[in-house]
Amino acid sequence: MKNSRIAAACAATTILALGAIVAGCGSSSSSSASTAVPTDVPKDAAFAEVYSTNGDGESGVGGVVGGTFVVKLDCSPGTGYQWKVKTSGDAVLALKDTSGCETPENTTSAVGVPGIETRTYEVKTAGTEKLVFTWVPPGKQTPEATQTITFTAS
Repeated sequence: MKNSRIAAACAATTILALGAIVAGCGSSSSSSASTAVPTDVPKDAAFAEVYSTNGDGESGVGGVVGGTFVVKLDCSPGTGYQWKVKTSGDAVLALKDTSGCETPENTTSAVGVPGIETRTYEVKTAGTEKLVFTWVPPGKQTPEATQTITFTAS
């Protein structure tokens, strides 16, 4: 019982913190190009964040051919929730790496401990590609949130 209360408190704290971060970006879109790029993102990479707590939304991100595009997504290991990604198939981006859900170093692997998944794409050619991220609950086909990033490379 105590572990579930701790997990619930951690989840609530994370949701509030993520809400404050997103609110501070000054954008009404649910997924957004961030001005505060995490230190683990390459210096010249295009960057976006996608949070399930934001609900539905759209944003645009730009990058250069030969560069990198990094997307950070919130995650919750062990709950069965997952991000599913569909691309428009325009071959502008090629997925190079997916980190899986990584939780902070000083937490346990208890169900519901919030984490971040990082997806790194290589920008292959000039053009536009649409990435549609859907946050799907366990055992369901209908997403709880759909966020779209339109990536344009030059």
